[in-house]
Amino acid sequence: VQCWGVNPFSPDGKKLLYTSRIGSSSSSNSEIIMMNIDGFDKVRLTMNDYCDSHANFTPDGKSIVHQVHVYDAVHSEEYARIYISPLDSMIAKPDSLWGKNLTEIAGYPLDDTFSCYIKPLLNKEGTKIAFKKGEEEKLGGLFVMNIDGSGLVGISDTLNDASHHVWSPDGK
Repeated sequence: VQCWGVNPFSPDGKKLLYTSRIGSSSSSNSEIIMMNIDGFDKVRLTMNDYCDSHANFTPDGKSIVHQVHVYDAVHSEEYARIYISPLDSMIAKPDSLWGKNLTEIAGYPLDDTFSCYIKPLLNKEGTKIAFKKGEEEKLGGLFVMNIDGSGLVGISDTLNDASHHVWSPDGK
């Protein structure tokens, strides 16, 4: 079980989000799973051909912010996007139905670049998202934006590893 993010727990402390590989080893994708803190009642939240990870509950527990890693065959590019998704419409659905209520808040094609927007982390108020912008294993920067994708602010654009960011206790 891989838990991504600093706090994968629901606001009431009863649920946990984690990422799990689904499928055979040659064609597996990471999917987001939610379960009770006691390990029972697992619910697969994503079902698609992408790698879904780094899920955080919103403070009201009704939605999650997460990363979706995509391969664009037309441009032969890989990139990651950040989405916010209501839990009540996310329970795993076939590819043809999944994603109808996802709201992309950052990443290609919104900003016309194949730069990855990865490892989103909500502040405790649920108003801001810290994330790494750049390629997974290469030079990137740490950024912060509002929950709706507006107000993008670069914190640093020269970090070799901006992948272990956390919010301070006061969320600022």
